[in-house]
Amino acid sequence: MLVVPLVMFVVGCGGGVPVIAPPSPPPARVSASTFESANYRFRVAYPSGWVRSMSTAAKAAKPGELVFSVAFADPKGTVAGGSYVNAMQVSVYRRPAGGGTPRALAQELLTAYAARLPKVALGPTSWKPITMKRVSGFGLRYKYTVGSVEIWAQSIALLRDDYAYLITGQASAETWRTEWPRMSVTLGAFTLL
Repeated sequence: MLVVPLVMFVVGCGGGVPVIAPPSPPPARVSASTFESANYRFRVAYPSGWVRSMSTAAKAAKPGELVFSVAFADPKGTVAGGSYVNAMQVSVYRRPAGGGTPRALAQELLTAYAARLPKVALGPTSWKPITMKRVSGFGLRYKYTVGSVEIWAQSIALLRDDYAYLITGQASAETWRTEWPRMSVTLGAFTLL
């Protein structure tokens, strides 16, 4: 079973997606496993028991192109279109060329990510500046639908050295309130090495 692609339709402010923030108070304990990539210099935790899938670009990527992706999905969770919905993903891109602002580069990253997915429609964005462990980036909340399943998601774009990272957590609208607390704790452990 595949993981549902993590970006399909971006909604603007007021699009109905709840404010996405770490739970208060955070869950007492989340059982987590760790994945580390020495090649792409990051480490991420994900809920124990979730399945992992990876892909690597077959050739040297040009600026702005995907070079590596790893996804983690809950095999006991919601399924839509034959794929797991409750999932987390780290996509690593060759940093886009050009001297644009970090916001412009982050938006270019999202556009490059969405371009490889079928039937993607990007709407107005609601990027919010963030800092994650002293690395600046932008966060984005959005929702999209696969079949009859509404999916809520949050992505964080970070830029560092030669790479751009898109870290995403998503769940069905029905399971968001139970899944997001687990994902926010583990995504909060994302570290650039």
